[in-house]
Parts: sequence; C-alpha cells; structure tokens
Amino acid sequence: MGILLLVKLILENRKREVLTNKFILERYLNDFSYKRRKTISKKEEMYRDCKHIFKVKGTYWSEKSYLKKVFEKK
Repeated sequence: MGILLLVKLILENRKREVLTNKFILERYLNDFSYKRRKTISKKEEMYRDCKHIFKVKGTYWSEKSYLKKVFEKK
C-alpha cells in the first residue's frame, strides 16, 4: 500500500509543472473578472478566483500585461 502511494505521489509531482503552465496559459488566453485582487511578485504565487497585480522591481503590472510579456518573450 505504501509503495502505491509513493508511486502516485511521484507521478503527481511530475505533472505539477504541466498543470501550473496550463493554469497560467488559461489565465493568459481568457479574460476572467474577479472582485478580489492579490499583489504577488512571481507567477508561481497565482491563486484561483482572484485577479493578480504583479510587483516587479518596484513597478506594478496587471495580470494581463505581465502574462502577455511572459508568453510573447518565449
């Protein structure tokens, strides 16, 4: 039983980066309107059900413009 649980944890940990990128891409492509706003410094800190304001080097960026900069850079 313990081995099965360990295998499932390893598999889910491998999929974590894919799920995070899927979430960020979905936020970039779709325009959601949420009432709550949260100030964060990097995209890994994003939450569900709230809009984000990114603080990068003392400058504030909206979620849409920051993600646009991230995805167009690649």
